[in-house]
Amino acid sequence: MTFIAWYDRDLFLYLTMWGAESQTLQRSSEEGRFIYKTSGKFRFTEAPIYPVYVSVVKNSDGYSREEIVKSVRIDEGDEFTIEVDLAPGVYHIESALNPNNERRPEEIYWGAIGGEIRLRNEGDAKDQKTELVHRKKMRIVSPQPKSVVDTLRPTLVWEPVADAVFYKVDWRCDIRHGPSGRAKVTVPEFTFASDLENGMTYKWSVEAYDKGGEEIAYYSQPSFSVSAPR
Repeated sequence: MTFIAWYDRDLFLYLTMWGAESQTLQRSSEEGRFIYKTSGKFRFTEAPIYPVYVSVVKNSDGYSREEIVKSVRIDEGDEFTIEVDLAPGVYHIESALNPNNERRPEEIYWGAIGGEIRLRNEGDAKDQKTELVHRKKMRIVSPQPKSVVDTLRPTLVWEPVADAVFYKVDWRCDIRHGPSGRAKVTVPEFTFASDLENGMTYKWSVEAYDKGGEEIAYYSQPSFSVSAPR
């Protein structure tokens, strides 16, 4: 990861991203903004797909949604460079297979979230380093998202992932402090060993790992409701 910064003795604006030391950035021509430039790489857990869109995104502040500040389109290779004028705030880098990073069912890879960028007038910022990795989107067989099951011990089934040697399954009841659990399996299915709560909704996720222990694919938080005969 490369950082480019210019010294301004009247400005103490710190940037921390992906393990880099704090930087002092030059003022841009637009008042209240500062020049940020970085280069990096992205990768896919299997064959790459293009184009790839790498963006600087302003984080949600709890009142407004995340906002893409600037994107660059990559049509080949695995490297990117992006330069943008930023106002003080918290941002992050992300990589996607469409311009707006929409979740499209037909896509076979998830988008990738990178490190955090913190711009502020004074004080230290926490170091952070996160690799941009596009992991495959797993296919759920059953129960389908938002469906209803008629047993207290349902079986979660997904399509097998090439090169996966084991899977991790997480689940939780969709209420505050509800029951939750995790299991590791070597086949593309998991059956609950104890009864779930009747009438409740559960969210779950599954991750696939290769023989080296790297997560190569996942599916996050499909849900199902339990409605078994009483």
